Amino acid sequence: MKSILIIGYGNQTRSDDGVGWYVADKIEKELSSKRDSASLSSTEVNLLKLHQLTIELAEEVKDREFVIFVDAHVNDDKDWLISEKLNPNFKRGLTMHYLTPETLLAICEGLYNKAPKAHLFSIKGLNFDFGEKLSNQTQNAADQAVEQIIKMVRAMD
Repeated sequence: MKSILIIGYGNQTRSDDGVGWYVADKIEKELSSKRDSASLSSTEVNLLKLHQLTIELAEEVKDREFVIFVDAHVNDDKDWLISEKLNPNFKRGLTMHYLTPETLLAICEGLYNKAPKAHLFSIKGLNFDFGEKLSNQTQNAADQAVEQIIKMVRAMD
């Protein structure tokens, strides 16, 4: 059985920073409504909603065939929805407080001599004030990400 992990992360109480949680919730509802029809018969899909990536996730990731990361970005010059394949890449910084998906994959590779295939969906955020509602533009991009992720998951079945 194929094993896929979808990780939506960010702060769901800071408006658009919670877009990873929003996408994970929508995917969870979509997949659970389709389970009865056996549309994903040979694929196990798990979801995590986190505030940030941590080193300990290497244990959770190591035996997965595929991991999908979903987060917000703030770069004005970037598209609303960025979808990209990831490779392990350890980036040193002053602190490990912020861990990138590529660094997590590199840690997994370093500890376990293997890393899953991975993909990042990064959604542009506009509003990072306190609140739990996404801006309209961010929500539209997040809904597009949900559609793309569902197609990606179903293509692996």
